Amino acid sequence: MWTEYIPDFNELRKIADLDSAIKFSIVWCIIIMSACISSSIAESKLHKRKLHTLLGACLPLIYPAFIKVSLPTKSKAAEKTKVEIEEDKDDFPLDDLNESYFKSAYLDSEGNHTGPFIIDMEGEILQANFIAEVHPEFIIIETTNQAGKPQRLRVPYSKITSCSEA
Repeated sequence: MWTEYIPDFNELRKIADLDSAIKFSIVWCIIIMSACISSSIAESKLHKRKLHTLLGACLPLIYPAFIKVSLPTKSKAAEKTKVEIEEDKDDFPLDDLNESYFKSAYLDSEGNHTGPFIIDMEGEILQANFIAEVHPEFIIIETTNQAGKPQRLRVPYSKITSCSEA
């Protein structure tokens, strides 16, 4: 009675040819896995991923093993760049004081405000406790007024001649 509703898997196997579908799926998974591993290795060694992903897909299992051993790491160039950025961090030329600079400088890696900052605005020196907000045309800084209370000021990028962390 109810057994007539259970499919006959031997009949289904003959119709669908599951053996070739399983083999195709395994080969496809190996190709995708090889491309992903190649991309990951290239990224860890500071190389561009697209070319290595494509080569990993074209030469599965061989290419990832090859680049794991032979691809040089670009860490020395990255370290030099990192040192140059840290040296230049104290005083920036006027062209670099824009929205992208302040967006990268006003928060630390944990999302807390950095500071204090010393901002030179055409001869007038401001000491900012921190940069509160960054906008396309200006920043909002928080300073302490003469009464000792926090005060927020809008400072346009066009007026800033230098900025350094105190």
